[in-house]
Amino acid sequence: MNKLDYDNIKIRVLFILSIAAFINFNSPFYGSLFVLFFEISVINLIHIIYKKQIKNHVKSIYYKELIILLLFLTIITISTLISLYVYLGEVRSLYSLIRYLEIVTHIIFCFYLSIYFTYNRQNKHFFLPVCLSICIAALVLFLDYNFNPNSIMNYEKNRIIIASNIRYLGYIAMLGCLYCIISMTLESCFKKKMYLNALFVINFSLLFWLGGRGAILALLISTLLSISLISINFILKAKSVLYTLGLMTVSCIISIPFNVYQWNGLNRFFRLSQSPDLTLDKLSTGRLDLWIESINLISENLIIGHGPEAHIFKTKIGLLQPHNFVLQFLLEFGILGTIGFIAILYNIIRMAIRNVKMDNNINNVYCYGVVVGITIHGLYDGTLYHAPPVILFIIATAYVLAGNFKLRNNFTENQTNNVAIKEK
Repeated sequence: MNKLDYDNIKIRVLFILSIAAFINFNSPFYGSLFVLFFEISVINLIHIIYKKQIKNHVKSIYYKELIILLLFLTIITISTLISLYVYLGEVRSLYSLIRYLEIVTHIIFCFYLSIYFTYNRQNKHFFLPVCLSICIAALVLFLDYNFNPNSIMNYEKNRIIIASNIRYLGYIAMLGCLYCIISMTLESCFKKKMYLNALFVINFSLLFWLGGRGAILALLISTLLSISLISINFILKAKSVLYTLGLMTVSCIISIPFNVYQWNGLNRFFRLSQSPDLTLDKLSTGRLDLWIESINLISENLIIGHGPEAHIFKTKIGLLQPHNFVLQFLLEFGILGTIGFIAILYNIIRMAIRNVKMDNNINNVYCYGVVVGITIHGLYDGTLYHAPPVILFIIATAYVLAGNFKLRNNFTENQTNNVAIKEK
C-alpha cells in the first residue's frame, strides 16, 4: 500500500477542519449531505488500508459499550422504519431516511477514524485549522463589509455572506477560541504563544461580533473544565484564566467598530436591557415556547418517538430543531433512544477525562473540551444537530476512542507509528 493513501486520510480530515466555518454556507441541508459524502469517502479509504486492524479494534470494545451501542442503533432503526411505513410516499419519509443514514454513518466514521488515529501519531497542533477557518471567515466578512456594503447592511433574518444563520458560524468560532485558550496554556514556545494570542483575538472578536451569548457561555464553562483537568500548578492556571480574560476584553474592544446590527456584540445586550416588556421567553429568544411545544409533542409518543426529523414536520413554530439535543432525541427516538445516546455520551466524556489524566497534551485536552463544550451548548441550541459542529464532535470523539484503544491494547511507541511504513 502506497504511503500516499495514508496521507490522503490526513489531508481529508485537515481539509474538513479547515473549511469548518463554511460547511453550511447557505443551506444546512446541503451542509449535512456534504459531510455525509465526506465521511463515506474516508470510511472507504480506511477500510481498504486497515482491514486487518478493524477486527482487533472491534474486539477491544468492552461488552457493556457494545450492548449500549447496539441497543441505540436498534431503537433508532425501529423508530425510522415505523416513520417510513407511516409516511411512505411523503417528503417526510425521505428526510427521515437521510437523517437516519447520517446518524449511522457518523457512528461508523467515528469508529474507522479512531483506527486511523490509533496507528498514526498527530502533531500537537493537529486541530489548528479550526482556528484558521474562523480567521478566513473573519477576513471574508471584513472584505464584504468594506467593499460590498449593500450585502452586509441588507441583513435578512440570520443570513450573512458565508452562513445561512449567524449561529452556525458561532458554533465553530466557539471551538476555535477553545483551541487557542488550551494551546496558549500548554504551549511552551514563546513565539508560538504570540501567534496563538493573535489567533484567539481574531476568533473571539468574531464570536463576540456574532452576539452569541450561548456560545460564549459554553466556551467559558468548557474552558474552566478543561483547564481544571490539566496537571499544572494552581498559580499557572489562575494566570492563564486572567490572561485569557484580558485577551477577551481586547477582542471585544476591537469588534466594537464593526457592530452595525442590533444583534452585534454589546448592541444585543443594550437592546435587551432597554426593552420595556422583557420576559424570560424574550430573553431566551423564544426557546421556552419551543421547548414547551416539544415536550407536548414528545408526550404523544414517549417510548419510541416520532422518527428522525420529526420536529421539522410536527412543529408549528417552524424551526429545524428544538434547540436542545435531549428534546431533539426524545422527539425523534423516544426515551429509549435518548437513554442510549446519553449513555454513549457519558462513556465518551469518561474516556476523554482518562486520556487527559494519562497525557495532558493539547490534542487530548482540546478533544475533551470539544465534547464537553458542544454538549453544554447543545442543551440550548442546535449544536448536536447541525453538520459543522457535529463533524468536529465526531472527529474529537474518534481521537478520544483512539487514546482508549491504545490503553486497552497496551500499544507501544513503535506500534503507534504509521502502519504504512510497516507494510511497505
